[in-house]
Amino acid sequence: MNFSILIIDNTSISQVIENIYDTIALNHTITERTGEMILAEATITDTYHYIIIDSEDESYIMKLLNYFRSRRIFKHVPVLILSKHGITAFAEKFSSFGIVDFLQKPIDEYLLTYTLLYTYNVSRSLYSLQNENLILKQKLINLEKLRVTNISLASASQRLEDINFLLEESQSKIKNQQRELIAEKNKSEELLRNILPEEISRELMINGEAQPQFYKKVTVMFTDFVGFTKVCEKREPQDMTQELNRHFSYFDDICEIHYLEKIKTIGDAYMCAGGIPMRNNSNPFDIILAAMKMMAYMNIVNDEKMARNEPVWQIRIGIHTGSVVAGVIGKRKFAYDIWGDAVNTAYRIESTSEAGRINISGDTYNLVKDFFECTYRGKIYAKNKGEIDMYFVDRIKPEFSKDEYGFAPNKEFNIAIAKL
Repeated sequence: MNFSILIIDNTSISQVIENIYDTIALNHTITERTGEMILAEATITDTYHYIIIDSEDESYIMKLLNYFRSRRIFKHVPVLILSKHGITAFAEKFSSFGIVDFLQKPIDEYLLTYTLLYTYNVSRSLYSLQNENLILKQKLINLEKLRVTNISLASASQRLEDINFLLEESQSKIKNQQRELIAEKNKSEELLRNILPEEISRELMINGEAQPQFYKKVTVMFTDFVGFTKVCEKREPQDMTQELNRHFSYFDDICEIHYLEKIKTIGDAYMCAGGIPMRNNSNPFDIILAAMKMMAYMNIVNDEKMARNEPVWQIRIGIHTGSVVAGVIGKRKFAYDIWGDAVNTAYRIESTSEAGRINISGDTYNLVKDFFECTYRGKIYAKNKGEIDMYFVDRIKPEFSKDEYGFAPNKEFNIAIAKL
């Protein structure tokens, strides 16, 4: 709080008061005015916390006190009168003016210091009480407004209760319907995510459609079980379906590990691709590593079958790298698919492969030849494609293999692929 003092008709005491407040480290402001100047003003806008009047003229002091007490902002401001006569001359006459104190001249600095400190504390308390009083008045006004409002509300209370009851019933029904709608929506979205890639399903949910995209570098893989038709003739359809589901589910897991997108299954054929819908440069390597795992898995399955003297399912794989268009076409039974010459070529590469082998095109070979050992098969005729350079993938090159069989890539392999 900055303590503001008005001194009337005494300039000599200002420095004394200044020294006192500086000594006790109180923020303060001192203003010096003459009584004639103050009485001549119709209004006074400055705020003071303490008024000091130096005069022996009783009527003059009375005029000043009347002037200040008639103005609301000075109604309770403490006043100190400096006089040679001290308190005995004025105390009774000025008692009706509220907080009025007296000091006899010559001024005793000790008494002045005590008076100033006392008045400072009184002013601060008054200031706090005035603020609290204003707050209380406002609260009373607000309470009265609330009382009037409550009277109005009381008459409508019963009607509101009836309306609230009906609203609660309606809200309960709406919430139940919303929960059912959300549950159905979540089921639909989950089903869509299981059918389509995450990016495509999100685009469909937001826009209601997914535009087909062109991909310059995609590696497509087809797998096929050799002699599947003959095996089917000797087994129940349900058994065949269950076994196919078991193998294709394992293939799904492998695709997920290598960031490949399963496209579809057609009978005993399994189709997947790398580099869609998320574009990358590692897709030829991802596809071949996945193909090696699928081949290894089927070798284990066939070893177990031979031990039980059961017919084996030999797999052949074909891989090709090229450009495709990928997307969702139609309005019902959404399916993510890819189109382009690369798809047809990959299919022909698979159909000209051999049981237990991974057959890749020359285009794919040129991308992976530094990391995989491959056997050149020469130019092989493919239906509707003519002669195509084809290679069998034998293994990962020793310098990039973690094991002696060339099955698992090592750290150097992974670092090199990550830089593509």
